[in-house]
Amino acid sequence: MIFDYFWLYFHMAVLTVIIVREYLRPYQRNLFVLLIAGTFFILVSGQAWWMLDRLCSNDMAGMTHLYQYVSISGARTANFYVGLAVLAFAFSYFIKDRRRSYIANVSPDIIKHSIINKKTYIYIYVCVIVVAILLTESAGGFYTSITNPGLNFSYGVTMFLILLSIGKFPILQKIAYKQQINLADASLFVLVFFFTLINARMNAIFIFLQLIILVNYCGREFSRRSLLMAPLFVFTIFIVFGLYREFSSRGGFVAAELDSSFFVDYLDISMVIEWFYALNVEGFAGLAGLLTHEEYTARGIDHDFGISNFVFITQFIPGVLRTDQSLPFYHFSEFLRSIYPYKDGSVISPGIEIAYSNYGILGVILLGGLLGFLSQFLHMTMIKRKRRFIYALVSVQSLNLIRGPFSNAIFFALSEIVMFLVYKLLNGSLLVRHLGAASNFKGRI
Repeated sequence: MIFDYFWLYFHMAVLTVIIVREYLRPYQRNLFVLLIAGTFFILVSGQAWWMLDRLCSNDMAGMTHLYQYVSISGARTANFYVGLAVLAFAFSYFIKDRRRSYIANVSPDIIKHSIINKKTYIYIYVCVIVVAILLTESAGGFYTSITNPGLNFSYGVTMFLILLSIGKFPILQKIAYKQQINLADASLFVLVFFFTLINARMNAIFIFLQLIILVNYCGREFSRRSLLMAPLFVFTIFIVFGLYREFSSRGGFVAAELDSSFFVDYLDISMVIEWFYALNVEGFAGLAGLLTHEEYTARGIDHDFGISNFVFITQFIPGVLRTDQSLPFYHFSEFLRSIYPYKDGSVISPGIEIAYSNYGILGVILLGGLLGFLSQFLHMTMIKRKRRFIYALVSVQSLNLIRGPFSNAIFFALSEIVMFLVYKLLNGSLLVRHLGAASNFKGRI
């Protein structure tokens, strides 16, 4: 186990060096490196440390994490593979960083059509309010939504959240094009953020990160001190709000005895870490569980070479239709899911597990390299390109390559683009003055 801990602390140190190096830059700090490396450090390397510590300190041959069993050998092998992914990330990051130069941040074009008319505000407000009501009703009412946040598993919740997101575009687009923000923009954003938060905290974090990215690259760059506020806010959403969700699900948020037990249980940082890695994260456990499954399967596993990721196509089909066995959607969806070699393991299969199931150890290394490349590509794109709004919207899905299935990252990235196009249509921004001048339309978004 000496090598395992050496390797664990080594790849954690590599990520730490990259994060600190980027944070200490005098200006033009790469926000995407901080986000991607930080997410990988917490969700993957952090859980590797937690799991190895539990297995070794208790002298266990294995442990159950949520619905999957992880052996000590599976965890050790997974730790080694994670280190290889980190090295690939670092290699890709530093190769691109050598070619990186400090350049003047390009000012975005002030697009005439980005000005929002009054009718568009009415359409968006009606849409946001109607969808918010439908979301609340599907959860069982407003009180249930508040006391049991994130526990609405009704059909259509994901689609409602996508439709709800149209309300964030006015303020985000105005930040991107340096226009004055009014009360209507801010109130729409607050409504969208609130109803997203009580239904899906991760989606709420992504909305917040989109705001941070646009402010940093299109407005004034954050100072080192103000930049520390972002992880603090994410911590509040993911940990503090997550603990509240855990606590409130016991029986509401007004019982005095529950109030006291909540603070007794979760003021201890070790309890918070245990709760976080045992019940909320599968960034490392997914790969360790898959490797354990492969170890105990006589013929190993059949890698699917990425075919199962095409399940994102079926995610655009409403759940009522997708699960109807009399329709072809159901059989197509089940076929794609059946190809995946570890379909009964993780609750939310993390990216590194998906990468291994697709291409084996090569997939893990390629994922690390891809994340390093994306962190530099997105940074330079946000600095150099004038029309960069759409990049800011989809860039946050790079974190979904770590946290969840690749199909989710593709699905939500495409959903962002679709909803932005809907927003532009509502505002009349896709109407080209000269219908025959197709070249004028090219690059509009």
